[in-house]
Amino acid sequence: MLLALIAYFPAISQKTFQERDDQQWIQYVNILNIPQKWVVHSSTSFRWRDTYHRGTQFHVRSGLGYQLTDQVRFLSGMGFFRPINNSSDIHHELRPFQEIQIGQDLGKTRLVNRFQVEERFLNRVETGLTDPVYMRFRYALNFTLPIANFSGNGKSNELQLTLRNELFINGHNQSEEKTFDQDRITLGPILAMEKFSFLIVWHNQISSLPRNGCRYTSILAFQVSQRINL
Repeated sequence: MLLALIAYFPAISQKTFQERDDQQWIQYVNILNIPQKWVVHSSTSFRWRDTYHRGTQFHVRSGLGYQLTDQVRFLSGMGFFRPINNSSDIHHELRPFQEIQIGQDLGKTRLVNRFQVEERFLNRVETGLTDPVYMRFRYALNFTLPIANFSGNGKSNELQLTLRNELFINGHNQSEEKTFDQDRITLGPILAMEKFSFLIVWHNQISSLPRNGCRYTSILAFQVSQRINL
């Protein structure tokens, strides 16, 4: 965390916002719990900008995890990302990842730390060439606070508030990527039910640009999560 902050704050202080952007995301998450503490965690999303007028990206990701304890989970998997715009600089990306998630209950508040490493394989469609493989490190700190409980008749329904900050740091590579990649703050309500959760969240994201400067992006995301127990 200390190394991430050292890389993050000087990068922000030396830059000025040069671009502003807005995006809209629709996401689906599936959590398949398997006996003996195994879990399959999958997600897919479509992303637009300019109030759903221009598509930007489609992605699907899936991983196999093991619940070491009630509070610690390991997960490893693969992601596939594809732009859905008309830019000539189109690429497909394969993104293997490994992560550890550590949870903690602070009274009624749920605190989760997630540490993730990604290996990124970018293939340029227009040239057929693959960029040098490079790594990216992600750290997310997430708070979930209960607001209201609507449980009754054997059903569990709760309104929650989520607050998260995620920092993205690029590993050493030969590309033009800077050490600081982006920082994303997330805030929004969750309607948590027994098998489904519905989220409407706002992401405030700061990303570094190849040249001096940053991109400020405001993102509105709607997410449906489904939990299945075998």
